Amino acid sequence: MRPTLLRPGMKVVCGGRVMTFLRREKSRLPGNAINWFQCDDFRGLDGPTDEGTCTMNDARVARWVNLHKEAA
Repeated sequence: MRPTLLRPGMKVVCGGRVMTFLRREKSRLPGNAINWFQCDDFRGLDGPTDEGTCTMNDARVARWVNLHKEAA
């Protein structure tokens, strides 16, 4: 999936886990943007205040992330 097509609130699948796209932070270097996701499966792993957020760069999103079937 092209990272530029992601919009906040979109449901995506990565590695069999459903994630919600939060935001994309651009970088000075092309292709190095940071994409923020929230996954309920990761919530609380790093303590009670952990919200289950994770980041991926554009290359990983392009190779591993797909649109969730319910969102299509």
